[in-house]
Amino acid sequence: MTHPCPSCDRTFETLAGMRQHHTKVHDEPLANCTCATCEMPFYDPDSARVYCADCYDTGGVADWNRGNTETECIECGATFLYYPSEKSGLYCPTCVADPSVTCRPRRRDESGKRTVDCTFCGAKLAVYRSKAEGQQRVYCDRECYDNWLVEDHKRRHSSKVAPSEYYTTGWIAARRAALERDDHTCQRCGIAAEDAEQPLEVHHITPVRTFEYPVDAHLLDNLVTLCRPCHYVVENCGDDELFSNTD
Repeated sequence: MTHPCPSCDRTFETLAGMRQHHTKVHDEPLANCTCATCEMPFYDPDSARVYCADCYDTGGVADWNRGNTETECIECGATFLYYPSEKSGLYCPTCVADPSVTCRPRRRDESGKRTVDCTFCGAKLAVYRSKAEGQQRVYCDRECYDNWLVEDHKRRHSSKVAPSEYYTTGWIAARRAALERDDHTCQRCGIAAEDAEQPLEVHHITPVRTFEYPVDAHLLDNLVTLCRPCHYVVENCGDDELFSNTD
């Protein structure tokens, strides 16, 4: 079977060869699709379009195979067609073109949340399943997290730290402020946090137990950052050793 060129007297053994000839020699690609609306033939490089240019509605009518899934816009309620995929259509073309709709934070689906207990205070919290299953501990807010850190420190170092009433809620914030002020560097030997073998510690220059109100001991002027070896020396040799040269 041969395939004659519709624009000249040449014939070709294959349809693809004839089409290629027509495109290159006559500078016009032959139609390879039929419009689903007007049934007129037209050309598409990917042979995938189902509507010709005249019938395609730029307002949102799907123009590709299987592009005929209908849904309602979650913003204005208008019905529109969208390309089927793993995700549902959300906004109609009019709302998509409106920056006040597409540029604002997307509303999250609350249906996937689970109820868990705050690790510190036990309050009921609604969190997403990924957070509930991915973390062993969940907290109401930063305050609950800081309080848990204090209690956990007491549990793990109960024989090495002052009585529990000495370490109040403000201790975590005060410790963090002292580390930042001292640039995460031991103020006795000068070693930086990244070079120390163990985490840097924050020392009370005047012991907490000497204050009537323990919270007063956590003032920044009474705190100094030390590495663990220097902290041991200061605790056992007295505060006069705080800034002595260890060389």
